Amino acid sequence: SSKLSFRWASISPKVFVRKIFISALIIRMIYVVLIYFFYLAVNGNPFEFNAGDAVGYHTEAKYIVLLFESDLMGYYFNEYLKGFSDAGWPMILSLLYLFSFKSILVARMVNALVSAYMVVLIYKISRRNFGEAAGRISAIMAVLLPSFIYYSGLHLKETMMLFLLMAFMERADYLFHSREYALKNILQVIF
Repeated sequence: SSKLSFRWASISPKVFVRKIFISALIIRMIYVVLIYFFYLAVNGNPFEFNAGDAVGYHTEAKYIVLLFESDLMGYYFNEYLKGFSDAGWPMILSLLYLFSFKSILVARMVNALVSAYMVVLIYKISRRNFGEAAGRISAIMAVLLPSFIYYSGLHLKETMMLFLLMAFMERADYLFHSREYALKNILQVIF
């Protein structure tokens, strides 16, 4: 992180944002592919050791796709969800599965993409509140943060939840700092 801080210290903010996004994306994509095939070779499936929630989310997402293809989504929303509190991530996964032929690897690549963009959001918040130097250090540390990289290679909801939290915080922070209380800006925070 110290080498990147010095190497990227004098580049423009626009180029810096591009570099942190691309660097974070490449690191996460490589990890996603490597860990996918590692788990496949060691476990016989692409899930981590003793995977509980990840397999449950995967199974639930496949079930949602099956209901959608059978034109039975009403059943899912009317009956099944009454006793199921953790349905957001399986629904997002099912959308990814619907467009990627139920590809676990594609879903994890989306996790990597979301995690890489989260680094940009961290930079924006830090820069706005603490200045350019602190923003850059925060972003570089987020690019290299092992837990962000690790979770992007799993089939869990944590990466998406952190991204949604950071997206909310960044838009709310922008709203407070800009004091542009236009409907568009307020709706972005609410969304």
